Amino acid sequence: MHGLTKRYGPLTALNHLNLNVVQGEVFGFLGLNGAGKTTAIRLLLDLLRPTSGKAFIFGHDCWADGLAARARVGYLPGELGLYPDLTASKFSISSPASTTRRWTNVVAGNCLTDWSCRSATCVASGANTAPA
Repeated sequence: MHGLTKRYGPLTALNHLNLNVVQGEVFGFLGLNGAGKTTAIRLLLDLLRPTSGKAFIFGHDCWADGLAARARVGYLPGELGLYPDLTASKFSISSPASTTRRWTNVVAGNCLTDWSCRSATCVASGANTAPA
């Protein structure tokens, strides 16, 4: 990231963030509420567009080549909003074929068949960690 900035009118949510994470390095965002952590992540994932600046993931421009940039990134937001009746298996059906194959392999390989009928919100958040 170089000079990554996001403004909402007069409010500056992220101000000229510069960050370089090299291969093999693990990086996490820590900070107070309102520090810009979520904004930075959403900018990287092309869920928001920056006011200014550039960002790359694995050499791919986050906005010009966002699909390739996101292909090797996983993101589970803390405030994940899903339909209350959406089960994990319904979610996998609505996902790309590669995700559905991976989900099927995880369920079959780990005896998680009880989970496939559980709310996707519970599975995603880890709530009620033991199947009923």
